[in-house]
Amino acid sequence: MKRITYISLLSGLLLITAGCDTFLDEDPDNRVDLDNLEKAGQLLVSAYSVSSPNFTDWLSDDVIFTVGTNIRLEHQEMFEWQDVSVGPTSLDTPIYYWFETYTAIAHANEVLAELDNLPANSDEAQARKRAVESEALLARAYGHFMLVNMFSQHYTGDNGSMAGVPYITTPETVFLAEYERESLGRVYDLIEEDLLRGIELVDDSFFENSGKY
Repeated sequence: MKRITYISLLSGLLLITAGCDTFLDEDPDNRVDLDNLEKAGQLLVSAYSVSSPNFTDWLSDDVIFTVGTNIRLEHQEMFEWQDVSVGPTSLDTPIYYWFETYTAIAHANEVLAELDNLPANSDEAQARKRAVESEALLARAYGHFMLVNMFSQHYTGDNGSMAGVPYITTPETVFLAEYERESLGRVYDLIEEDLLRGIELVDDSFFENSGKY
């Protein structure tokens, strides 16, 4: 019985060790490996914020409380123009929109940073690369445009020195990076720069028959 027990324990230990080896052989980094244009184009699906700006309704007089509606604390706070006390995971709040829009911008920046390294050995592939770059630039411009309109003063041309928002153009490579707010005028200059370059590269042939637009 002792011999059988030892053999069973040894067999179990060998199985666990083999399982650990297999597990440790895999790269724990689950980020997308951008090694071709197809993956780059697919990643741009995430370059659009999943958060809606409709939370601004709570900041206006276009809100009516109806019987049976569950009023969350953050809704009441926004309606009364108080600082929202919830964290960035609470839907339909300013902080959620801020985090999710910068997350979308981060995806566009990842694509733009790797684009020059992706192979494009034919005229069609070169055209595809330009289209991917175009979409990434336009998505980044749009994200920053929405953020600066939400969280800064309305730009009149005369108030360009006022504080805008951080304009992020590179992937984040450090934990909890800190960013400086650009001036309002500088943010709009950078938006225009991305827009003009993006529009220049637009190729409608890659958006035909999508069934969506």
